Amino acid sequence: MNELTKMPVKSKISVLGMGLGFGISWALGVLLLGVMAMIFSKYHYGSALMHVLSSVYIGYGATVKGVLIGAGWAIIDGFIWGVFIAWIYNSSIKLIFGATAK
Repeated sequence: MNELTKMPVKSKISVLGMGLGFGISWALGVLLLGVMAMIFSKYHYGSALMHVLSSVYIGYGATVKGVLIGAGWAIIDGFIWGVFIAWIYNSSIKLIFGATAK
């Protein structure tokens, strides 16, 4: 709380931090899906989602090499989306609260 105005202070989000957080989280999810698909390929675990992601991430598949390639694409993709979301948030805070956003 800001003691002068008795209003909560609105803070900006770290664009780099948000990008890294989204990128690493998404890459771990894609990596885990790929590993699970390799282990449980007999049961077709995650095959539909693997098919969708392999159409977006070139080289992604249920192999060690494919999983690493997919995780590489995912960290880039997640980083871009994290930066975009943080930028939208920071722009909105600045637009709504003006100079009080820090």
